[in-house]
Amino acid sequence: MIKKTLILAITLLIAFNSYSQLLWEITGKDLDKPSYLFGTHHAIPVVFLDSLPQLYKCYNQCSTVIGEVIINQEDMGQRLVAAASMPYKIDKYLTEDEYALVDSVMQEYLGFPLIYVENLRPSMISNMIGMAILEKLDSNLKTGGQMDT
Repeated sequence: MIKKTLILAITLLIAFNSYSQLLWEITGKDLDKPSYLFGTHHAIPVVFLDSLPQLYKCYNQCSTVIGEVIINQEDMGQRLVAAASMPYKIDKYLTEDEYALVDSVMQEYLGFPLIYVENLRPSMISNMIGMAILEKLDSNLKTGGQMDT
């Protein structure tokens, strides 16, 4: 229980700290006008953008916008699966206790065991768990409930 609470606290700390310092202005002596670097985490809901009034002002001043991922390529699905997968099962990297902990968290928040995604990279599994925790937290906050840990 303490480990689950610690994992939740660290995930939430990372997520909520990512809300700050999202929009950076880039200037320099050789730049005619400023450029902007904007970064979010995919867990942040789109409505969050409304809380950043400077974002739209800067966006409207831009002549070019560059996104992080181009998803219109025919083989993008295959490429994403290949990038998310690893040749070894995750149990090669975890102790039995660590595997059991991750498995129990996955079953609690995602509703399926770790064995279903054992060939995914740890970062992908972590993202899945983090998204599920944030989704549950968001749902509980909207209904006025509290998150069980």
